[in-house]
Amino acid sequence: MGKGILRAKYGLSVFKDGTIRFDSTNTVLTHFKPKEIGTSVEKLKELGYTHDIYGRPLTSDDQLLELKVQDIILPREAADHFLRVAGFVDELLERFYGLRPYYNARKPEDLIGHVFFTISPHTFVANAVRLIGFTNTSVVMAHPFIHAAKRRNADGDEDSIILGLDALLNFSRSYLPNKPGGREDAPLLLVTQIDLEYVDDETYNIETVDRYPLEFFEATWRFEDPSNVKLRTVGRDYREGKEVRISFTVPVISIEAPRESRYRKLNTMAEKLEAHVALEAKIRAVDLEDSLSRALSHHFIRDIAGNLRKFSQQQFRCMRCNAKYRRVPLSGRCEKCGGELNLTVHRGTAVKYLIPTAEIINKYGIKGYLEHRVMLLQEEAEQMFSKSNQSKLELLETEKPKKVGLSSFL
Repeated sequence: MGKGILRAKYGLSVFKDGTIRFDSTNTVLTHFKPKEIGTSVEKLKELGYTHDIYGRPLTSDDQLLELKVQDIILPREAADHFLRVAGFVDELLERFYGLRPYYNARKPEDLIGHVFFTISPHTFVANAVRLIGFTNTSVVMAHPFIHAAKRRNADGDEDSIILGLDALLNFSRSYLPNKPGGREDAPLLLVTQIDLEYVDDETYNIETVDRYPLEFFEATWRFEDPSNVKLRTVGRDYREGKEVRISFTVPVISIEAPRESRYRKLNTMAEKLEAHVALEAKIRAVDLEDSLSRALSHHFIRDIAGNLRKFSQQQFRCMRCNAKYRRVPLSGRCEKCGGELNLTVHRGTAVKYLIPTAEIINKYGIKGYLEHRVMLLQEEAEQMFSKSNQSKLELLETEKPKKVGLSSFL
């Protein structure tokens, strides 16, 4: 109770495991300049960044530095959040444990050098990282080895960041739901040092060269199998016992562009899918029909079928006492308290991908199995939300559609 009051004081919400999270899209980074992350040269020296990639002593904020494996850079929008979390933890230490405040953070720079934990969805291992700066982008920047340790392939996945002492003080297994998947997204294990032996092996394919030899370009002209082209990679250097250092072939002016992904700017799934397809249509190297077929069969159609199944098998929840029912009582109300019942899986969730998928099928002329599979899913959805079922739905939905049809349930 006391912790809840303190969280409310700082305007913080709690995750199911007792910790406070900051969720953000991730991206990879291997090199940076001090001026790009807003951290002074003196502070970076304290953190171990004494020389640039050319071996010259660090004296200027324009020198290029190699990112250490367990250092991360957060978006500036995270700074205010973690300042409040640090304030909460400090007051918790004083009031509940009789200890002195630890962070004493008054401005974002006060968080530099502190330990955080990062964890990916559907996993139960959190990796220790150190904050070294902030950018104006809306992503968490970290070394590819960190992303691989989280079992992420760094293609814009979602990650959660936890302040170090918040995880150590407030996480508890007793808070986790006792059901399948209840232990996912919880830091049951903490990794303090990244070992390349135990990261996702996709990382081993990263090239460590700073230039491609002529033989590489000649091999691409002959359409050689990639395995026949011998380049220095993370895996090769690691197996040979060499120091693994990732270089780059093309420099960039700034790590801050773009500041926000197109995916985040677009609101609806239909807009995101259409923008994705429009980009693929402009790239000559992409077989558009094959690409769309793969995306539809491996993602959208599976999601649609799964969501419809979840809708048909869902429980119903009392809005007053939270009691759950496998089937709606004949009275249409909660048998325990008489409260109104509500769906636990809503109709919008069940069919949110169906119309965009059908539009893609029609617009780009995809025929055969996929076309018929989507037609069958449409028929299933229309039967599920037909007039014969409307009276049952009206007991559970406050918003009653005037015209019953598939489009009414989007």
